[in-house]
Amino acid sequence: MKLINQRLSAEEATILCQSINIIEQTRPRVKEILQIEGELRDSKLANRVASELLRGNVIRVDKIRMKVSNHSSDEFPDLDWEPVKIDPLEIYYVTGSRDKAHGPVNIYKLEQLLPHLDMYSTSIFHQGLTHWKSLAELSENHLTSPTN
Repeated sequence: MKLINQRLSAEEATILCQSINIIEQTRPRVKEILQIEGELRDSKLANRVASELLRGNVIRVDKIRMKVSNHSSDEFPDLDWEPVKIDPLEIYYVTGSRDKAHGPVNIYKLEQLLPHLDMYSTSIFHQGLTHWKSLAELSENHLTSPTN
């Protein structure tokens, strides 16, 4: 059942935008680790490596044996963590009739806008996506706990 005018809370908007930001920081790291040119979406290995990085695990690449393994970050207590510098996201969104895209807005502006937008009639797009994603789908993927 589709609910009309269901909106994200300010807290949910913050969590969703943090997730989007973390995912977009992961993309260049995966490209660097696996030395991939072009898009990551078609590589099962790239998706696995990205998932492990998003879980906070450390990825070790053996280029001689062409093996990738993951380890808990607890195994490397003295490891220095360097944030990845990414270009600011240019995010577009459509609402209702979808006749006109709004944007670009940055992730911080999106966070402010989300509590005012209907989840079921809003979709977003940015350079890391291949197609428009509905806000309802994004919230389902990033705001519900795996145990629900």
